[in-house]
Amino acid sequence: MSKPYFVIGCGRSGTTAVCSILDTAKNGICNNEPFPNLARESRKMMEGRLTDPSELVESTIVARVRKNEKEGMIYGEKNITFAPFVRTLHELLDCRFVFVKRDGRDVVRSLINWHEQKFANIYREAVDPVRLSAEARRYIGGLPIDLDDSDYARPRPLAGSPLHDTWLNLTRFEMCSYYWATINGVFLDELNMLPHGSWITVDVDGADSETFTQAAEFLGLNNLDNYSVNKMLNQKINSLSDRGSSPGTFSLWRDWDAWHHDRFNTIAGPMMRKLGYSPHLLECVQA
Repeated sequence: MSKPYFVIGCGRSGTTAVCSILDTAKNGICNNEPFPNLARESRKMMEGRLTDPSELVESTIVARVRKNEKEGMIYGEKNITFAPFVRTLHELLDCRFVFVKRDGRDVVRSLINWHEQKFANIYREAVDPVRLSAEARRYIGGLPIDLDDSDYARPRPLAGSPLHDTWLNLTRFEMCSYYWATINGVFLDELNMLPHGSWITVDVDGADSETFTQAAEFLGLNNLDNYSVNKMLNQKINSLSDRGSSPGTFSLWRDWDAWHHDRFNTIAGPMMRKLGYSPHLLECVQA
């Protein structure tokens, strides 16, 4: 029996590429960030201000899935704002999940370059100076901060947590490190409460056609073409260059100075180890 599925993960981790590749299956569709995406509700849920999400998820996400389900076709969608709703989605839909992960240092670099070159809306409260492209200035100039759902959705430290009192003194780099570590933690906490066989992990750093053959088998999708999959992986879907923007200037993690390595390891080191990136973490500590 086919089941709907969701592609989930931290922003800038490759979720759009995974969605695009799975969307090529002959017996399924995978929609990229359909609306509503529960962006503001996600933050409220993580902060304990939304105690019963079932009715909300039923009237929005479940209704959308049912509307788009067609006989013989498997429905999928990608949204990065569903972290606190994973268990609710599974309870209501008996769905599957594809959890996309990526080395946190690469994600943080991508987030900062994305901010400076494309949208300028990643932790807008950060006060460190940045060089915004003309494209980024145009975008953010037309989006008041109180209407910026994407930035609002990103978690902030709760009262009593280690970074709460110093949050507004942190750099965007530190905030992005916090985002990667925190949102992956919420995803894993939710996923680990599901029955065995409800989810798989795709590590985009080493993904190839075999990765997607296995993912398609798990989801019940068929007719993924290996040549097309590899071509799409090489295309670097949803990268700045793929979107027609400058690639950005924030350094690769191998070129970070001691301060950046130390701050990232302090904030995100435990999650790096949990996601299996600890050998790389030790390399940079020893360098």
